[in-house]
Amino acid sequence: MRVAAPVGYGRPGAQGVLARFRHRRAGRRLVVIGNGRIPEGMTMAGPLVGRLETVAVARGMAGALTVAMVWYFATSDALRSENPFLVPDLLVAIFALASSLLPRRAAVPAMIFTFGWAAGVFTTSLFHYVVRGEFPVDHIFLILPSLVLAVLLGRVAGGRVPAPERPRPAPARV
Repeated sequence: MRVAAPVGYGRPGAQGVLARFRHRRAGRRLVVIGNGRIPEGMTMAGPLVGRLETVAVARGMAGALTVAMVWYFATSDALRSENPFLVPDLLVAIFALASSLLPRRAAVPAMIFTFGWAAGVFTTSLFHYVVRGEFPVDHIFLILPSLVLAVLLGRVAGGRVPAPERPRPAPARV
Protein backbone atom coordinates (compact mmCIF):
# COMPACT_ATOMS: atom_id res chain seq x y z
CA MET A 1 0.00 0.00 0.00
CA ARG A 2 1.51 3.29 -1.09
CA VAL A 3 0.78 6.44 0.90
CA ALA A 4 0.36 9.72 -0.93
CA ALA A 5 2.44 12.70 0.07
CA PRO A 6 0.70 16.08 0.06
CA VAL A 7 1.20 18.28 -2.97
CA GLY A 8 4.41 20.26 -2.75
CA TYR A 9 6.01 17.94 -0.19
CA GLY A 10 9.44 16.87 -1.29
CA ARG A 11 10.76 17.03 -4.83
CA PRO A 12 8.71 15.28 -7.53
CA GLY A 13 10.65 12.57 -9.29
CA ALA A 14 13.68 12.81 -7.01
CA GLN A 15 15.57 9.53 -6.67
CA GLY A 16 12.87 7.39 -8.26
CA VAL A 17 10.03 8.64 -6.05
CA LEU A 18 6.62 8.43 -7.70
CA ALA A 19 5.94 11.41 -9.90
CA ARG A 20 3.12 13.62 -8.61
CA PHE A 21 0.91 15.57 -10.91
CA ARG A 22 -1.62 18.27 -10.16
CA HIS A 23 -5.05 18.18 -11.74
CA ARG A 24 -7.99 20.50 -11.33
CA ARG A 25 -11.38 18.97 -10.84
CA ALA A 26 -14.25 20.65 -9.04
CA GLY A 27 -11.94 23.35 -7.66
CA ARG A 28 -9.69 20.93 -5.75
CA ARG A 29 -6.18 19.86 -6.59
CA LEU A 30 -5.71 16.14 -6.95
CA VAL A 31 -2.57 14.05 -6.60
CA VAL A 32 -2.23 11.21 -9.06
CA ILE A 33 -0.47 8.15 -7.67
CA GLY A 34 -0.42 5.08 -9.82
CA ASN A 35 -3.98 4.65 -11.07
CA GLY A 36 -5.80 6.24 -8.11
CA ARG A 37 -6.55 9.87 -7.38
CA ILE A 38 -6.34 11.23 -3.86
CA PRO A 39 -7.61 14.74 -2.91
CA GLU A 40 -5.01 17.23 -1.70
CA GLY A 41 -4.58 17.17 2.05
CA MET A 42 -5.44 13.47 2.24
CA THR A 43 -3.42 10.30 2.35
CA MET A 44 -4.58 6.75 1.87
CA ALA A 45 -4.57 6.57 5.65
CA GLY A 46 -6.82 9.63 6.06
CA PRO A 47 -6.60 13.41 6.42
CA LEU A 48 -3.34 15.10 7.30
CA VAL A 49 -4.02 16.25 10.83
CA GLY A 50 -1.73 18.54 12.76
CA ARG A 51 0.75 19.23 9.96
CA LEU A 52 2.02 22.62 11.06
CA GLU A 53 5.22 24.33 10.06
CA THR A 54 7.76 24.26 12.87
CA VAL A 55 8.94 27.83 12.29
CA ALA A 56 5.36 29.16 12.43
CA VAL A 57 4.72 27.29 15.69
CA ALA A 58 8.00 28.63 17.09
CA ARG A 59 7.09 32.19 16.09
CA GLY A 60 3.74 31.79 17.84
CA MET A 61 5.41 30.39 20.95
CA ALA A 62 7.96 33.24 20.93
CA GLY A 63 5.09 35.72 20.73
CA ALA A 64 3.29 33.96 23.58
CA LEU A 65 6.52 33.96 25.60
CA THR A 66 6.88 37.70 25.02
CA VAL A 67 3.30 38.31 26.17
CA ALA A 68 3.84 36.09 29.23
CA MET A 69 7.00 37.95 30.19
CA VAL A 70 5.37 41.37 29.74
CA TRP A 71 2.42 40.14 31.83
CA TYR A 72 4.87 38.90 34.47
CA PHE A 73 6.61 42.28 34.64
CA ALA A 74 3.29 44.18 34.73
CA THR A 75 1.56 42.11 37.42
CA SER A 76 4.39 41.13 39.76
CA ASP A 77 7.05 42.90 41.75
CA ALA A 78 9.76 41.81 39.29
CA LEU A 79 10.94 45.30 38.37
CA ARG A 80 13.03 45.85 41.47
CA SER A 81 16.77 46.21 41.80
CA GLU A 82 17.25 43.21 44.11
CA ASN A 83 15.63 40.78 41.64
CA PRO A 84 18.49 38.51 40.49
CA PHE A 85 16.57 37.50 37.37
CA LEU A 86 15.58 40.98 36.19
CA VAL A 87 18.13 41.29 33.38
CA PRO A 88 17.88 37.65 32.17
CA ASP A 89 14.06 37.86 32.17
CA LEU A 90 14.14 41.14 30.25
CA LEU A 91 16.54 39.59 27.75
CA VAL A 92 14.20 36.61 27.29
CA ALA A 93 11.36 38.97 26.40
CA ILE A 94 13.53 41.06 24.07
CA PHE A 95 15.10 38.04 22.34
CA ALA A 96 11.72 36.34 21.90
CA LEU A 97 10.14 39.42 20.37
CA ALA A 98 13.09 40.20 18.10
CA SER A 99 13.59 36.63 16.87
CA SER A 100 9.91 36.14 16.06
CA LEU A 101 9.93 39.23 13.83
CA LEU A 102 13.02 38.31 11.80
CA PRO A 103 12.82 36.83 8.28
CA ARG A 104 12.79 33.02 8.21
CA ARG A 105 16.46 32.57 7.27
CA ALA A 106 17.63 34.62 10.27
CA ALA A 107 14.72 33.66 12.54
CA VAL A 108 15.59 29.97 12.83
CA PRO A 109 19.06 30.38 14.42
CA ALA A 110 17.86 33.38 16.43
CA MET A 111 14.93 31.38 17.85
CA ILE A 112 17.22 28.43 18.63
CA PHE A 113 19.33 30.82 20.70
CA THR A 114 16.23 32.46 22.22
CA PHE A 115 14.59 29.19 23.29
CA GLY A 116 17.90 27.84 24.59
CA TRP A 117 18.44 31.05 26.55
CA ALA A 118 14.87 30.95 27.88
CA ALA A 119 15.19 27.31 28.94
CA GLY A 120 18.42 28.12 30.79
CA VAL A 121 16.97 31.17 32.54
CA PHE A 122 13.77 29.36 33.55
CA THR A 123 15.67 26.26 34.73
CA THR A 124 18.00 28.39 36.84
CA SER A 125 15.00 30.20 38.27
CA LEU A 126 13.25 26.88 38.97
CA PHE A 127 16.21 25.57 40.94
CA HIS A 128 16.52 28.90 42.75
CA TYR A 129 13.10 28.04 44.22
CA VAL A 130 13.84 24.32 44.66
CA VAL A 131 16.83 25.14 46.89
CA ARG A 132 14.45 27.09 49.14
CA GLY A 133 12.08 24.11 49.35
CA GLU A 134 9.46 25.31 46.84
CA PHE A 135 8.54 23.88 43.45
CA PRO A 136 6.89 26.34 41.03
CA VAL A 137 5.09 24.13 38.51
CA ASP A 138 4.55 27.07 36.16
CA HIS A 139 8.26 27.01 35.31
CA ILE A 140 7.83 23.54 33.81
CA PHE A 141 5.29 24.97 31.35
CA LEU A 142 7.95 27.45 30.22
CA ILE A 143 10.96 25.11 30.21
CA LEU A 144 9.52 22.15 28.27
CA PRO A 145 8.19 24.06 25.24
CA SER A 146 11.43 26.04 25.09
CA LEU A 147 13.51 22.86 25.01
CA VAL A 148 11.23 21.10 22.53
CA LEU A 149 11.18 24.05 20.14
CA ALA A 150 14.94 24.54 20.37
CA VAL A 151 15.42 20.89 19.36
CA LEU A 152 12.82 21.05 16.57
CA LEU A 153 14.30 24.26 15.19
CA GLY A 154 17.72 22.62 15.34
CA ARG A 155 16.35 19.89 13.09
CA VAL A 156 15.01 22.54 10.70
CA ALA A 157 18.39 24.29 10.65
CA GLY A 158 20.19 20.97 10.28
CA GLY A 159 18.36 20.27 7.04
CA ARG A 160 19.47 23.57 5.53
CA VAL A 161 23.01 23.91 6.81
CA PRO A 162 25.56 21.96 4.77
CA ALA A 163 27.81 19.59 6.64
CA PRO A 164 31.35 20.85 7.14
CA GLU A 165 33.84 19.39 4.75
CA ARG A 166 36.38 17.08 6.31
CA PRO A 167 39.96 17.35 5.15
CA ARG A 168 40.93 14.32 3.11
CA PRO A 169 44.15 12.57 4.07
CA ALA A 170 46.93 12.69 1.53
CA PRO A 171 47.28 9.47 -0.51
CA ALA A 172 49.94 7.13 0.74
CA ARG A 173 53.01 6.80 -1.46
CA VAL A 174 54.06 3.29 -2.24
